[in-house]
Amino acid sequence: MFGRLPVDAVDWETAYALNPRSYDPKYMGADPEIRVVRINPVEGQGVVRIGAFIREDQVLNWFTRKYNSGDDRGPQADFDPEHTRMTMYVDYKNGAVIIRQNPSIELEDGEAVRAQSAVPEAQVWQAEDGSVRIRYSGHDAFVPSVSPTLGTVNGDIVVTPGHGVAGTPGSTGATVDGTVTKYPWMEIYQHAPNGNKHTIAVLPAPAIIDNEKVGPNAGLWVNRDIGVGEKAIAPFQRTIEPDPRAMRGAPSVDLTIDQPFAEAGPVGNAPKAPVYANGGDVRGAGSSIGDKIPAWLSDGEFVMNARSTAVNRPFLQALNADPFFLQKMLASRSERSRSSAANGYGGAVPSGQPATVNISMSNQEDIIGRLKVLALQWELSHS
Repeated sequence: MFGRLPVDAVDWETAYALNPRSYDPKYMGADPEIRVVRINPVEGQGVVRIGAFIREDQVLNWFTRKYNSGDDRGPQADFDPEHTRMTMYVDYKNGAVIIRQNPSIELEDGEAVRAQSAVPEAQVWQAEDGSVRIRYSGHDAFVPSVSPTLGTVNGDIVVTPGHGVAGTPGSTGATVDGTVTKYPWMEIYQHAPNGNKHTIAVLPAPAIIDNEKVGPNAGLWVNRDIGVGEKAIAPFQRTIEPDPRAMRGAPSVDLTIDQPFAEAGPVGNAPKAPVYANGGDVRGAGSSIGDKIPAWLSDGEFVMNARSTAVNRPFLQALNADPFFLQKMLASRSERSRSSAANGYGGAVPSGQPATVNISMSNQEDIIGRLKVLALQWELSHS
C-alpha cells in the first residue's frame, strides 16, 4: 500500500487492518475483503479505528434459518480487526481510509461449516480541514444484497480531526458524527502518534435486540445518530436550484445532491478522495500579505487578498454561502424595477431609491474587473 515496512505504532495498526489473510480457524481459510481510498494526511492525528462487532458467540440468520458466528466479545480498545464483522480505519498519518469486511461463518451444532466473504461498498469524501466522510455498507455473504441500506451493516459518518497532536496535553481528540445502524455494536478509538489510545465512542446495540435471535434481523433495518447526526454531511453536499424559466411558474424545490466522491477500490488500485473547500476566512501566522499559511486549494478556486476581502466581506460571505446570491439579487431588483415602471415611474429612478445595473461581460475579461463590478452591484443594492 505504501511501499515500505511499518515503522511505528500507527503504521502497525494500519498494517493489521490491511492484512489480506485470516488466521482464526473459524474462518476455514476464507480471507477478508479489503477496500481502500487515499486521502490527504493530517499531521498529528494518528489513526481513527472503527469496529462493528457482534457481542454474541452466534446469531440466527432468519434468511437462511441457520446460525452465523459472532465475535463473542465486548468493547476492546486494542481490538484485532479480524475479530469484527466490519472495520473502518482513517489513517491520517499515511493518508488512507480502509474498509475491511471479514468472512461470514455459517454454523451447524456450534461448529463452522461454511465461510464466505462479501465485498464491502464505500464512498469517501474529504474536506479541506481534513474531515472525512465515509458512506459504507456491508452485507452477509450468505444473504442476497437487496440495497446498500436495507438489512446491511451501513452508515454515513464524518470523522473530524482534533486540534493539536492527539494524545498530548492541551490537544483534543478526533470526533465522529453521522448515522449508523442500531446493530451490531460499534467501537471508535483514536490511536495517537505517541501511542496513547483515546476512546471516541462505544455504541452498544439496544438491549431489546441485543440477543442471538433478534439482533441482526431487526437492528440492521434502522439507524441511529452519532453526535450531530446527518447535519455532519452537509459540507459534502451541494444544493441545485432549478432554473425559474424551466419551471414556468410551477413551485420549485431545491435539490440537495452529493459532491463527487471516490469509490473504495482494491488495495493495489486505491483511488484518491476529492477534497472540498468549506470557504470563509483564513486565520494564521504572518501579516495580511505575509503568505505564511500553507493551503490546499482546488481547481477553479480563487483567492482574494486581505485588503479586498476586508472591503467586500459582507458580499463575499453572502456569495460563499449561496453561489446564486448575485443572480437572486439582480432578479429581485429587476422585478421591482418592472413593478415601478408599471406604476408610472418609468424612466429615472427616484432619488434615494435602489437602482439596477445590468452589465454584460465576456469570459475572457479580467477576474479583478469582475469582482469590482460585483462590489459595485452590492453597493448599489444596499445604498
